[in-house]
Amino acid sequence: MLPISPTHIASFAQCPTKVFLMLKSVESSKLTEYDKLLLKFQNQTFENYCTKLEDIQDFKDGFLKKGFEIIKNCSINLTEFDFQSKLILKNEGKSSLGKFFYEPVIFLGSNQIAKENRLELAYLGYLLEKIQNEFPDKGLIIDKNGGKHRVELAKLKKSIKSIISEIQNFDQSPPKLILNRHCSQCSFENICKIQAQREDNLSLLDRITQKQINKLEKKGIFTIKQLSFIYKPRRRNKKVKNPPILYKPELQALAIRTAKTFIQRLPELCRKPNEIFLDIEGVPDDGFFYLFGILIFDNNILMFRT
Repeated sequence: MLPISPTHIASFAQCPTKVFLMLKSVESSKLTEYDKLLLKFQNQTFENYCTKLEDIQDFKDGFLKKGFEIIKNCSINLTEFDFQSKLILKNEGKSSLGKFFYEPVIFLGSNQIAKENRLELAYLGYLLEKIQNEFPDKGLIIDKNGGKHRVELAKLKKSIKSIISEIQNFDQSPPKLILNRHCSQCSFENICKIQAQREDNLSLLDRITQKQINKLEKKGIFTIKQLSFIYKPRRRNKKVKNPPILYKPELQALAIRTAKTFIQRLPELCRKPNEIFLDIEGVPDDGFFYLFGILIFDNNILMFRT
């Protein structure tokens, strides 16, 4: 198995199966267009931040013991682990390096900090502990706009150890395939979808959650075909005028098995003489919106504005 890198830890938060395939398959070297765009912005964030720094050193063997304030492009192989960090910062304290220790820094290609970003930072802190015998309590995240975010790492240490243990145990216990929202951004999307279809995997159902899948598996239901046989339409309560329409995975499973479309209740569209429809396009992560479209329906007269 390849050494575990910060990328593997971040990817685990998105999907354990993705990490399993990254460690086993040559497909891991292929980046999606979305990944390439994020990487481009991430590198720009790093370069912009470095231009504001004066005392910065490129990493070389033995540099950590010399106590430089800022070291960039750090790369250290720790046998089972791969320490790759664009930047580390010196802080006062005791460690095996001296009367100081280093804290990790990561750079983002967006302005939103996700769970995988915090875990990646905590993993770098975990590896720094192996190098300097001191776990950094905090780390720094720099977003796309250059904003600085201090993150407490101590409370993430337990999660990091658990993730590492699970990854190291992949040979004996491979992760269960569960399709999720990240699939559309993943280079393994086609591989996983083909396998899921072959297994008749429950995660192929739209909107079904991990919690629902676990609950069904405890009942002995592991495939869409099995699930489709448990659907039973309920009688409508006449006392309730507009009962809520709930998502029923078993009904969707029945629709797939029978190749039919089922409608729980016909939609009622309430039209008005004057209607306005608004469409906005932008980049939510950056809070930037570049196109507004308005469709106006005024007494059978249709107008469109942008």
